[in-house]
Amino acid sequence: MGKKCPVPACGFECDGELCSKCGTSKIEKKETSESVVCDGKTDDGQPCGKLLTAEHEYCSNCGYKVKVDVKECRDCGTNVSPDDKFCCRCGVNLELAVTKGN
Repeated sequence: MGKKCPVPACGFECDGELCSKCGTSKIEKKETSESVVCDGKTDDGQPCGKLLTAEHEYCSNCGYKVKVDVKECRDCGTNVSPDDKFCCRCGVNLELAVTKGN
């Protein structure tokens, strides 16, 4: 038995990563588990060290601008490294620019 389409109005069950009825991706977006340690300093000059995820733009403990080298695959939403050429989950070529046809 296949996996159910995530679109409530469709709900079609089929095999594969795309719904064969509406074309929606059935790959669930990966919740980020990547974390980094904040490089900022607290008010007293001590290293902050708070664990932060890719969603953080600033540290909530010290206000430091977070530098997380993670980007999202444009097709499935999986976190990928900026150096990756292909998505590790869906295989899309991350270097190809998305352009409209002429």
